[in-house]
Amino acid sequence: MNTDFWSQDEIPEWGLFLYKTHFLEDDAATRTLGEEVGNSVKDGEIVGLVGELGAGKTTFMQGFVRAFSIPSEEVGSPTYSLVNEYRGSKTVYHLDLYRLENLEDLESVGYWDYFDLGGVICVEWINKLPRSWQKKGHLIAILHKEKGRELRWFRTALS
Repeated sequence: MNTDFWSQDEIPEWGLFLYKTHFLEDDAATRTLGEEVGNSVKDGEIVGLVGELGAGKTTFMQGFVRAFSIPSEEVGSPTYSLVNEYRGSKTVYHLDLYRLENLEDLESVGYWDYFDLGGVICVEWINKLPRSWQKKGHLIAILHKEKGRELRWFRTALS
């Protein structure tokens, strides 16, 4: 399923509705909005991150973790490790599906087990394997622009 997060305000197959759209001038603004999203997330919710390479997903996560008293410097891209775990006032599990190909790959990394651990699950490249979306939480779509980024914040009716 190739979902277009840039032209639609509702993504019915994902249970998502557009909540807010932001233009972010720089990395600092991206981190600030990441922290705002972090402050609105509940335990057990998933935060999906969508955007091309270099769009700002990791920069967003650096702000997101500040909502849980985790230093931004601890955040790195989990592209090669597949999962990074950050401990603060809540545990944040930061996963990356970029190198995964199918549902069997999700099983092999213990993807579904993270939902039983409590904390918050953030998944980069969630659109690569749409079945990994739990239909409860937030989806952040980031588009790199010539000057800055456009960020579209989707939420489910339950979040």
